[in-house]
Amino acid sequence: MSWPTSKNEACVTAATSKGTETIGMPWLELCITRLPKTLDENKTLTALTFISSIGLIHNGDYVSFPMLAKLLDDLPISQVWLQKLQILSPLLLLNSPKVYRLHDSVPHKVPISQPKLDKPTAALPRKWNPFPENSDPEQQDEPEEQVIERVATTTLI
Repeated sequence: MSWPTSKNEACVTAATSKGTETIGMPWLELCITRLPKTLDENKTLTALTFISSIGLIHNGDYVSFPMLAKLLDDLPISQVWLQKLQILSPLLLLNSPKVYRLHDSVPHKVPISQPKLDKPTAALPRKWNPFPENSDPEQQDEPEEQVIERVATTTLI
């Protein structure tokens, strides 16, 4: 099985930059520093692709399990050794193929940017105003008196 020969071919992800923080695959930087420097470039790339597959599973993204099993067979460093390097946890993530979770110290959650919506301002409670057309008390006129006249009723028999 042949694997990509460059890092650009192996992992394609949408990454945005916010100041000094890069959002994309947050586990890569820590895993690169923890992997042994004695691994050559292709073996490092294979190990990082395997680790990235686990990170993608953690984030609920699709990963082909048959391809993950092939990648596991080509892995240049055992999962037990990755556990000793504190890249993988001793907790099982998948049973078939047998894959372990990322270590708790390895960041794996990709922050989801949500569109910023203006928060609706809370409506202030209204006070009852008997004169809605004119709310200033100095400009209000005195209410007019209503006179109700009694009308005599007649009955027809």
